[in-house]
Amino acid sequence: MFSPRHPLHKTIHLIHQFCKNKDNISMSNLRAPKSVRFISFVGAIFIALCGSATDYYVAKDGNDENPGTEEAPFLTISKAASVLQAGDVCYIKAGIYRETVEPDVSGVSGNPITFTSYPGDSVVVLGTTKVTRWEPYQGSIYRAPASLALDTRFRALYVNGKAMDIARWPNGMVS
Repeated sequence: MFSPRHPLHKTIHLIHQFCKNKDNISMSNLRAPKSVRFISFVGAIFIALCGSATDYYVAKDGNDENPGTEEAPFLTISKAASVLQAGDVCYIKAGIYRETVEPDVSGVSGNPITFTSYPGDSVVVLGTTKVTRWEPYQGSIYRAPASLALDTRFRALYVNGKAMDIARWPNGMVS
């Protein structure tokens, strides 16, 4: 009926032993009325649905093919955001995450989805792209290759946290 590891196994076993030693008492006489069984069934379903919040994990050494567990975390916050449901929590481990995160759902009133840093970890989320392979171009002008989608625009450029001027055609001037 119940596996030996189930919390009610020992209780059911004790009741069964008690009933075997008594006249006119059997396990079938101990059945609950149908209404109690129905309410118990509905309650179990409700608890299963409402209490099914899942913890997901993201780490810099993760992989988006992983299940998002603490032992096998996702690589990106975006991947976690794509699977989160109401009540779920996403724990983000230490690191700098350069991505734009757009959750598919926001949860429900009183049961939101939550993004938080892993306890004790420092997390930075930047909606920017790191530009690398800078090379001198002319004088004090540097350039770097960048491959962007057609609808992507540079809105700002920062070097060591300081805003820089972005070269434009026709040099940002209107005549």
